[in-house]
Amino acid sequence: MKKEFSCDHIGLFTNNADRLINFYKKILKFKLISSERLQANVVKALFKIKSTACFYRLKSEDLLLEIFVPHSKKKTGKSIVRYGIHHFGMIVKNREEYIKNLRQKKVKIITLKRNGHKVYFIEDPDGNLIEIREAK
Repeated sequence: MKKEFSCDHIGLFTNNADRLINFYKKILKFKLISSERLQANVVKALFKIKSTACFYRLKSEDLLLEIFVPHSKKKTGKSIVRYGIHHFGMIVKNREEYIKNLRQKKVKIITLKRNGHKVYFIEDPDGNLIEIREAK
């Protein structure tokens, strides 16, 4: 059977970055590779809260962890601020073709512009987000 995709990262949402980062670094030997501040429009699109957020990337072997920490917990609409796994990233061979096929199947696509490029997410029936990335 031909493999269509693989998982390359997991997004975690927390209210205590130091605790979480220290656990992954000290216990599981991940390395912190980057950190940045996410703009409010990106945070609202991803988490449905009105806030900026800190965004950390940790890596171990082939797995990347993305840790998000909101600066505020003010929710938008009916959203619920929840901590834990927020999304996972799927790698596909041709992202644009994959997205096109999903649109034909009437799957809702969340498109964000970040750092000059498009980021695509889809939502499963339980509301879990899946980021669609292209293999490099």
